[in-house]
Amino acid sequence: MKAKNQLAEVEARTGRKEAAEKLIAEVLKENPRIADEFRAGNQKALGSLVGQAMKKSQGKANPQLVNKILAVLRYKSLNESLKENALSGQSTQRER
Repeated sequence: MKAKNQLAEVEARTGRKEAAEKLIAEVLKENPRIADEFRAGNQKALGSLVGQAMKKSQGKANPQLVNKILAVLRYKSLNESLKENALSGQSTQRER
């Protein structure tokens, strides 16, 4: 019985995460200027995106989860930028 309750809890958490990810994707798409500022590291833009997510969900989204997902997105965006910069630097060095 305990395992069944734990499974139900994990499934509920997973569903909330997927719903939050979908919500965030919509908010980022609907607010491209704020999304660009967020990706550039603007902390106020992060707060604005969380606010937009809360507004769009009519207060039902978990703000901590929204913040966590946005932090992961920012981290992934930074990593991609660093990789691109490193790769463009390597090609420049090879051309010399």
